[in-house]
Amino acid sequence: MAAAADAGPWIRPPALRPGGCIGIVAPASAPDPAAVDAGVAALRARGFECRLAPHVFARDGLCAGSDAHRASDLAAMLADPEIGAVVCARGGYGSMRLLPLWDAGELLARPKALVGFSDITALHAACARVGLVSLHGAMITDLALEGPGAANLDALLRVLCDPAPLGLPSWPQAAPGHVLFPGVARGRIVGGNLSLVAATLGTPWELDTAGRLLLLEDTHEPAYRLDRYLVQLEQAGKLRAAAGFLIGELAACRPSAGGVEPLGVFAQHLRPLGKACLAGLPLGHGELRWTLPLGVEAVLDTAGGGLRVLESAVTVD
Repeated sequence: MAAAADAGPWIRPPALRPGGCIGIVAPASAPDPAAVDAGVAALRARGFECRLAPHVFARDGLCAGSDAHRASDLAAMLADPEIGAVVCARGGYGSMRLLPLWDAGELLARPKALVGFSDITALHAACARVGLVSLHGAMITDLALEGPGAANLDALLRVLCDPAPLGLPSWPQAAPGHVLFPGVARGRIVGGNLSLVAATLGTPWELDTAGRLLLLEDTHEPAYRLDRYLVQLEQAGKLRAAAGFLIGELAACRPSAGGVEPLGVFAQHLRPLGKACLAGLPLGHGELRWTLPLGVEAVLDTAGGGLRVLESAVTVD
């Protein structure tokens, strides 16, 4: 079994209390107001309050407001003692632009749960650099009172509110994942969106994958671009250093002209490493968007139940 490189504990945020207030920010692209309203209604129906940051619906070029406004919204929500957790409105593009303007290390003294995926991977990378647990999971526009949005909400609140370790995640039967390569590995979970993980290389927020379980997912990428990102990670030593791999949804990713499937691209790069890999997990851009804590210890045992999360994502305040 490959062991984790860092044995020391990461800082975990307090659990969201019943009836607590959730801050909503838009660090990347501007969200659809109707989808935000639906997510807010779902959270309020479960007894939680919601507070929107000032620039959630702003637009400035590619993003939801200027870099300074988005960074200010993020910092203010994370600093506000009345806010129990911060959930991103959507991904899209722009989170990496905030990293020089936002110091994730300030959260170590007053940790708070930060939730999102896709482009929000950049913020997770910043949290990982300072040893802070964050949540790769459904955003406000992924939540609803019925259907897949209700399942996403249940999965989010299970991790956000319950201080017990997640254990074996209750993956939906529609997307339980499958073994790409057998094996056993143990380490902290890091990663997120493949293109963003690759984009952090050479920056101060570059992910340390040594002895860790590397989560990767993506959407709307052709096979050759998936290959490009994986080649970049491979040549940077990030794949070789990892203990094992978790592959989430590759939603709307397209095969090559020669018929190479997106998952086949991953298999080509990961097979020579001889490490455990579970693929097809409901993490990322599929209809079901489960929440998984990043920075916690987990065991990936493909013959013994799959992924077992050993540590809680939150603490009792």
